[in-house]
Amino acid sequence: MALRHRLAGASGSAAAAGGAEADAADEEAPPKFKPELKVDEAVWNVLFSNKARLHVRVKKDNGAADWEGRGLGMLTVRQPKQGSSSGKTYVMFSTDVGKQHVASQLYNNSAVMPISNQPSKCRMSLNVLQYDLPPAGKQGDGAAPADKPRHAVQVCMLTLGSAQKVEEFTQVIEQHKPK
Repeated sequence: MALRHRLAGASGSAAAAGGAEADAADEEAPPKFKPELKVDEAVWNVLFSNKARLHVRVKKDNGAADWEGRGLGMLTVRQPKQGSSSGKTYVMFSTDVGKQHVASQLYNNSAVMPISNQPSKCRMSLNVLQYDLPPAGKQGDGAAPADKPRHAVQVCMLTLGSAQKVEEFTQVIEQHKPK
C-alpha cells in the first residue's frame, strides 16, 4: 500500500484521494470463490449428503500403515433413479474442488465402524481412486500415457462433524446395502 501512496501522491492531492478510495476497495475484497458440487438429481436419488474429511490407510515402505489425508469434501450415498439398469447403492466422496476420491458400490458385507473414542469419526472399507504417476517413457519418446484410473479397496476414516451424522450415515448404509 505504501508504494501505491507514493505513486498516487506524486501527481497531486486528487490522485492521493484516489489512493484512499483504492484502500477502501481493498478492505471490501470480494468473497473467496467456493465451488459447490451438486449431484445431478435427474440421474441420482441422494440418500445421504454431508461435508466430511477423508483419510485413507496407506502402507509405508517399512511395512507400517498410516493415515493419509485426502481432503475435505462432500460424502454422498446415492442410488440411480428408477428406469436405470442398476438399483445399486454407491458411496461417493469428492473434494471441494471436484476431485473424486471414492466411488464405491455397497455390498452385503459393507459396514460402517464408528470409532468409540472419537464419536464424529467412523471407518469403512471403500473403493478409493489410486493416483499413481504413469511410468516414464523410453528415452527420446516423451512421457508414457497415463494409465486408466484404478480403484483399490482401502480402509477409510471419515470425519463427519458429529456423532449424530455418523449414526445417520450408518443407518443409511445398513438400510440400503444388499441383503
